[in-house]
Amino acid sequence: MSDNALFEISGISFWESCLTSLQEIYKETNIYETWLVSTEFLSIDEGVLELGVPNELYKDWISQHFLKEIKQVVSSKLNGEITIKFVVTGKKDSVPKLTLSDEQNLSEELQVQKRPAIKPYSRIRKVAQRVPDCLCPSHTFESFVVGDCNIMADQVAKTVANHPGTNQYNPLIIHGQSGMGKTHLLQAIARHAIENQTASKVLFRSSDQFLKDFISATKTKNFALFNKTYECADLLIIDDIQFLIGKMGTQEQLFKLFTRALSHQRQIVLSLDQNPAKLEGMDRRLLSRFESGLCCAIDSPDLNTRLEILRKKAQEQKLDLSEEVILWLAKSLETNVREIEGFLVSLLGLKDLLKVELTIENIKSLLGEKKKEQNLSINMDTIQDVVAKEFGVESKLFATRTRMKKIALPRKVAMYLCRTLTNLSFENIGLKFQRDYSTVIAAIKSLEEDMEKDRDLLNRVEMLKNMLSY
Repeated sequence: MSDNALFEISGISFWESCLTSLQEIYKETNIYETWLVSTEFLSIDEGVLELGVPNELYKDWISQHFLKEIKQVVSSKLNGEITIKFVVTGKKDSVPKLTLSDEQNLSEELQVQKRPAIKPYSRIRKVAQRVPDCLCPSHTFESFVVGDCNIMADQVAKTVANHPGTNQYNPLIIHGQSGMGKTHLLQAIARHAIENQTASKVLFRSSDQFLKDFISATKTKNFALFNKTYECADLLIIDDIQFLIGKMGTQEQLFKLFTRALSHQRQIVLSLDQNPAKLEGMDRRLLSRFESGLCCAIDSPDLNTRLEILRKKAQEQKLDLSEEVILWLAKSLETNVREIEGFLVSLLGLKDLLKVELTIENIKSLLGEKKKEQNLSINMDTIQDVVAKEFGVESKLFATRTRMKKIALPRKVAMYLCRTLTNLSFENIGLKFQRDYSTVIAAIKSLEEDMEKDRDLLNRVEMLKNMLSY
């Protein structure tokens, strides 16, 4: 192909057509959205196509893992061989842009919030901090199973944990669907930073706790304590910030924390259940702050990753499974990490109760051939009755306003199972329990956090789930 022909190509539109083809190739994964959508056309000359990437991590990873597919797509469209060269441009993923008025408000707010300069992070005297009870002991980097679906998030998380505030990934945003390991990674960052004293003060908060702290400060008009708690953190980690959508006052406070923390080189790490660029109901100024850092996706585990998860979790639970059984399970359980762990817990319970050897045939007969297929005939009345019986309470009390612990816990379990085992919305579940949909969301989130720290509670909920599912 001649150079003249190459020059005639409209570079940007040409690369857009290439991206469309690559998106089709990787449609079953988040690879396109995580890695390739951030690339941009720079130039094409003398058989060399130059593509811009945000940073060195993108450059190295794309070159090592996706170069072959990119060259195939480009060469097929040019009807000739091409050399691909990646150039770091420093540009980030696109998110909704600020209007001129937004930019002016941001500039004014930065002036108002200006604080005296603090010492560089590396000079701050580090004091040993106790690991808080909210961090699950099993959520460490060592126990996190790494695969193609999450390796970028894992590597960047380790960099942030070792060098909070002094790396190029500030803020760090980790996103992915529920049960993919976001909380595990966030808590691993916090634990590593505390145990290795890479930050003077580490603060880990769920979005629910952040919201409660903000509401308390609002009611008592004591924002001094709130600001002191959050602004003193050299490493601030907030989990599941999608629950702040629509809560503009809380978002405003989070934006202020962002502004102050980043201006003082303090690290921020957040997680949410979708790409920030797709968020609706989130302050555009916050989205602009997200853009200044790095967004990492955690995808559904592929076959090899599911194999490693099954081996590791089976070993942790002292569950003796043959490689044949593990391979069958890995192929059958095309789901998230949390459900894979729950499935192993149910297998352990069945083995201990029934004293049955866990062969493929026995697992099929005991649990059904397809774990992911739910029994759609389950209704909320059945779930409430089963849970009430297990906890020794009356199901009619779930719809009352009582906050007694003996009612509150089974109520949360029933809400969780209604959401897990049916296709009902939060709103419909709330109507059954005489609660607002946001209360249902908070209750389910609270139970998931409790189960992460309480193995007995997790086993009890999984037992109820199996009773209702099969």
